[in-house]
Amino acid sequence: MATTAASDQLYPLSTDNGVAIPLDIVRPLGSIKWTVASGDGLAITIPDTFALVSVFSNVNCLLDFSNAVSYPAADATEYDSSFIIPADTILTLAIPSQGAAKLVNLSATDPCLVVMNCLQKWAGIGLRRQLERR
Repeated sequence: MATTAASDQLYPLSTDNGVAIPLDIVRPLGSIKWTVASGDGLAITIPDTFALVSVFSNVNCLLDFSNAVSYPAADATEYDSSFIIPADTILTLAIPSQGAAKLVNLSATDPCLVVMNCLQKWAGIGLRRQLERR
């Protein structure tokens, strides 16, 4: 990911007392989508530049960063380095690793569409320049 100047990472908005609002607005850097057939798993590659992402899936699915889970995912089993993405929910995640991963469709009847957007977070603190503009 390209390095940007701190002035490009200012929060566009802040609270009444000038405290920055984390992730109020983020800058999109890229996106990728995958389609997983019903009752199946799909080996994927997460680009090296993807660290902070928003993820959406139209059905329940499992995003496995260890690339070890196979379909079907068993009930009452803990899957290390994985995350269940609930259907029709947008999540913001700091993903633990890039590269090889796996998507497992948890629906036996519907195909799964997963969309992942790479985001750039804004600066973590309210900078003096923000506070003086009020």
